[in-house]
Amino acid sequence: MSEQTYIQALALGIDPTWRRRDRADRHQDGCDFADALRAAESDEARTITYSSIGLEPDVDLLLWRTAPTIDALEESAAAVLRSGLGR
Repeated sequence: MSEQTYIQALALGIDPTWRRRDRADRHQDGCDFADALRAAESDEARTITYSSIGLEPDVDLLLWRTAPTIDALEESAAAVLRSGLGR
């Protein structure tokens, strides 16, 4: 039996009100988001990020994600979207 790989693409847009927050809060949100992405890597999900600012309306960031199970993708995506920029 061959090993399965599941793929997920998340296209995220940053809320304009977030951009008006003070610099320290935006920085902390970015750090929290990066930490959640790193934690997802240890949970078997691999993420490659792309900036899509100016390429697609309402999409600022594309997360291209792979994992051996759908559950690993869904659980790590939920954690990423609860943190930092994902909120």
